[in-house]
Amino acid sequence: EKDHQRKGVQSTSVEDSMSMVHLSVGMKRPASPRLLSEPAVVAGMARAALPDSATPWQWYVEDYDRIRDTMAMALDGVEDFNRRVRLPLGVRIRQPARELVFLTPSGRAEFSAAALPDVVPAPGTLALGPMRSLDQWNTTS
Repeated sequence: EKDHQRKGVQSTSVEDSMSMVHLSVGMKRPASPRLLSEPAVVAGMARAALPDSATPWQWYVEDYDRIRDTMAMALDGVEDFNRRVRLPLGVRIRQPARELVFLTPSGRAEFSAAALPDVVPAPGTLALGPMRSLDQWNTTS
């Protein structure tokens, strides 16, 4: 769906299963005028949970390029993100494991196993768990 914000229709950056990030923009009219974008939902929760935060949450929601510009300043590997994500094929996110770079004492991949707790939620308790599907696309901003 089209994502209309103060600075116009927004595009989100999405990562595909090959670690390629490109822009995605909705094509259809929103299903409801009350439908909120993912950045708007996250910003709303942040404002509610952190009312004294100096982070300009609404400013980010107005223009998603601002989110990507901040990411480019704060994260290694996404320098010049707004320009690169607009390239015809997008930008590949660096995956050290694919390049066989492991920052471990041995310089190799190291695996361990940990027992999972056998937790049964109390009646009336909501238990959440993560899951991922094949070919899922991840919104990054």
